[in-house]
Amino acid sequence: MLSARDRYQYTRAESDARAKRRGLWKRKSPKPPWEYRKVQRQRGERTGSLWFNLIAVLARAVVISAIAICNALRGVAAAIVRRS
Repeated sequence: MLSARDRYQYTRAESDARAKRRGLWKRKSPKPPWEYRKVQRQRGERTGSLWFNLIAVLARAVVISAIAICNALRGVAAAIVRRS
């Protein structure tokens, strides 16, 4: 639950955003975020999902590559120790 101070700051921020027509208040008839997301789900869409999926795939590839490099280095280190 928000404190009285937080509620006041939230209300001021919303009023400021409405007055300056920022964020969802840019439109003439703004749609609440939860309604916007509901429509997107019904259409089978997710906002930003393409970029999120691309980044997730790239991050996974980096992790897999790092693991492969570590395993290769471990094998090289073991071979050097055996030769010593």
